[in-house]
Amino acid sequence: MEFSPTVSLDDLPNELLLQVFSYLSQYDLLSCVSRVNSKWFRLARTQSLWSHVDLSARPLKLPALRRLSKLPLIGPHTFSLSIRFSPDAKLSGRTLTPLLHNCSHLKKLEMTDASLISCTELLAVVPVCLNSLKLCRLRCKRPGLLELSQVQLPRLTSLDVSQCAWITDPYLVSLMGINNLVNLNVTGCYRLFGGTPRSLRLNERMDRICLLLERHCSGLRRLSLASVLTLPLDRREIASTRPDLLSSIPQALTQLSHVDLSDSRTLVQLFSSLPKSQGLMAAQSFWESICPDPSISECFKSKVTLVLGRWPPECVVLFVEAAQDLTSQCSVCVFVDEVSLIDPHLSSSLPSNPLVRVESLISSSRRKLKRPASHSLRPESCIKWPGRDGLMA
Repeated sequence: MEFSPTVSLDDLPNELLLQVFSYLSQYDLLSCVSRVNSKWFRLARTQSLWSHVDLSARPLKLPALRRLSKLPLIGPHTFSLSIRFSPDAKLSGRTLTPLLHNCSHLKKLEMTDASLISCTELLAVVPVCLNSLKLCRLRCKRPGLLELSQVQLPRLTSLDVSQCAWITDPYLVSLMGINNLVNLNVTGCYRLFGGTPRSLRLNERMDRICLLLERHCSGLRRLSLASVLTLPLDRREIASTRPDLLSSIPQALTQLSHVDLSDSRTLVQLFSSLPKSQGLMAAQSFWESICPDPSISECFKSKVTLVLGRWPPECVVLFVEAAQDLTSQCSVCVFVDEVSLIDPHLSSSLPSNPLVRVESLISSSRRKLKRPASHSLRPESCIKWPGRDGLMA
């Protein structure tokens, strides 16, 4: 009886091996695949495997970043780059220039968890061809306001500066580009729109939100203001605040279809203080502004999403009940942390509109889990970044 010779992975064509390797993260390519043999070492550095680079699986320290910059892995063939730095990392233009100066076709850049020595130094090396920029949980010692006005990102359509507490209105305007934004996330930027330390009244802050966004990104479709409106209201301010002020946002941004107002303690306090009839009218005014009747408006939206997160159930119910009477054929989805806390507060006699849904943020996030490629083959404590000559060791 004759036995066929043993076939190993090395016998597979390079094209098949590259397809297998494409399911691995860049960490795995460097720390595992490169160690097998010289053939795999070369294949792990194929440009097609480095067109979308995700280094967010674990914190990246600056020494590893410098070694990575010396390898011909990230360059004109790279279209997206995501890096999560170690909390003690201090970024400067000198640190990032070797990594980004050849990325002439970079469309998406994400940088998370680091300290910026100077915001202007960072943005000076950011490729102008970017479509999407995410600067999340970055701390900045010297923002450099005057120089920042020279930043030019003309193709930017998505901007995420969540949890960058140093961001104020002038910095945001400088980053917005030339009115091309469709997605803006300013979660946790509580200094924006006349917040701390100026602490304008809610009416004034809402007017500033509408004026600034309508002027610089009138085509917004997704807006996150989570943890922005967090200052407490006194009794006098509550009495002088117009109940329908929330509707001014979709009135200014007519393309808006997704709004995140979670952790907005100022708005929660306002709606909690209103009689139910006024609260329903305020919520209805918001829905009519963001879901206009197609017979009187040319802007038709198939779906509108409102994220309320941990808002009190009685406040969430105001928006759910007000949405039942919408005459537009727009599908409405209200996201909260726990749907089970909302159901007991809904009136059983309320007519059910099949276009109105209440969903849980937790179940939604589970559906958006990344593919297994984002997980490493080896535990973090065992990872060493090897190179044939020890560059990444």
